[in-house]
Amino acid sequence: MPDIAAPSIRGGTAPGAATPSGVAVVGRWGDPTREPARFLEGAFAALPDPWFRRMPGRETFGLGQDLVVKRFRGDSWREWWHEWTRAGRRRSPARREFENLAALRELGLEVPAPLAWAEEAAACAPPFGAEESGGRSALVMERLAHDEHLRARLARSAPGESRAWREPLAEMVARLHGGGWFHRDLYLQHCIVLDPARRRLGLLDCGRARKSLSVPRRWIVKDLAQLLHSTPSAVGARARLSWFVAYARQRGLPRGPGRRELLLAVAAKARRLAAHAPRHVDPRTAGAEDPPS
Repeated sequence: MPDIAAPSIRGGTAPGAATPSGVAVVGRWGDPTREPARFLEGAFAALPDPWFRRMPGRETFGLGQDLVVKRFRGDSWREWWHEWTRAGRRRSPARREFENLAALRELGLEVPAPLAWAEEAAACAPPFGAEESGGRSALVMERLAHDEHLRARLARSAPGESRAWREPLAEMVARLHGGGWFHRDLYLQHCIVLDPARRRLGLLDCGRARKSLSVPRRWIVKDLAQLLHSTPSAVGARARLSWFVAYARQRGLPRGPGRRELLLAVAAKARRLAAHAPRHVDPRTAGAEDPPS
C-alpha cells in the first residue's frame, strides 16, 4: 500500500525538459514538481492529435509535432507485484516508463526523451477491480521523428537492403540485453527507422521493460521470439538465422550447443506466439505507437 505520509499527487521532470517542447508543456499544464495536480488534469483534458493507441487503462496520443502523451488509469497486478516483491518500490505506470526511458538513454539506446510525469498515489496501490478503474498517471515524452517502423521497411525491401539492417538491429538488441534489460514487447513495430541512409534505429514502447542483474533466459527467449514472430515473410529463413548469429556474436555467446539450444527455444516460443491472438487490440489504432506506414 502507498505510504500514509506520501503526497496524494506527485510528479517530476528530467533535465531534458528544458527543451522548447518541455517548456511548452510546463507552461501549458504547470510544472509537475510543483503543481502535479494541475499537470495531471492538463494531461487528462488534452485533446489527442492524433491518437496512436487506445487500450483498457492506457491511451497514447500525439500533442503537436514534437510530443507524445501517455495517460494511464490503474496498473496491472503483475506489474504491481513485481515492483513490490523485487524492488520494494511503488511506482505508477507513467513513472515506471519515465525512469525506464531515462535509464535506456544512458545505456546508449535511441528511445524517446522523457520530459515529465505525474501520478496519483492510488495509481501506485494494489489494483482492486478492473485495472482501468485505478488511480491516474501521465507521462510526456519527446516524439522521435520517423516515417515507418522496421517491419514495414523490411516487408518492402529487397534482400540486399534487408541484410543491411541485420547488424544495426542486432547491435541494438545486444546492447539492451547486455545492459541487463529485457523489453517484453520487442516486436519490429516498436523498432523505428530514424535514418534510412545511416541505418539508425530507435526503440519505442518501453513501459514494460525491466532490468535485472542477470537477465533470465526465458525473457531473452521471449524478446527474440517476439522479433521473429513479427518479421515479415519477405525475410527468408536464411536471413533470420544470419541475424541470430549476428546477435549472438555481439552478445559474446560462444558457438556450440548453448547457442543452438537458445535458437531452438526462440523458434518454439515464436510458434506459440503465432498461435495466440493479441489481447486488448483496438482495430482502429492497432500495430504500433507511430504513424501508419
